[in-house]
Amino acid sequence: ALRCGARREGAAMPVVQVLSPWPGRVAELHVETGSAVTAGQDLITIESMKVLTPVPSEHDGRVAAIHCVVGDLVQPGRPLVTLDQDTRTPWR
Repeated sequence: ALRCGARREGAAMPVVQVLSPWPGRVAELHVETGSAVTAGQDLITIESMKVLTPVPSEHDGRVAAIHCVVGDLVQPGRPLVTLDQDTRTPWR
């Protein structure tokens, strides 16, 4: 689940929020702020009913923000990660 179209101030490309597709507990974070990611790369793993399911990126980009920590309970639609599709801009 994605929320597209937001723009970081001064950015040529939009930022994309990766949303939780189902309820569960954040079991693993596979990226950190500033990480470059490719489409299909796992960002987070959510545990739901004892099943671990990865949440992959649907876009290439750079992790602008992570909105959860391991152990957080998440509901569908909750923002998990914000990706900046403009990979030319380093995040600090």
